[in-house]
Amino acid sequence: MIKFLFFSFLLSVNVYAGIFDSVAIENKEPLIFKKFLFANSMKTIIMTNLNSIKELNNKICANKNCKFLFIAPNHIKIYIRDKEKEKVVSYLIEGE
Repeated sequence: MIKFLFFSFLLSVNVYAGIFDSVAIENKEPLIFKKFLFANSMKTIIMTNLNSIKELNNKICANKNCKFLFIAPNHIKIYIRDKEKEKVVSYLIEGE
């Protein structure tokens, strides 16, 4: 019983999310904002900073084509396409 509790504690959902995000980063592609929120909605760091991420989207991507990529544990890369130029902005999410 103790082994089971210890094993389940070590391999919690957040640990799986951190491991699989960092391993499979090559296979990820940037998503539009709504799909980005849907795909990452169960991650604790995204849920706690949802308002600041929405404000960032409204401020940076008002009339531009933006795509977002979450990089574990606390980075978001924003790909901004404006006419023919593409700019990449890296945003560090502050943990609580």
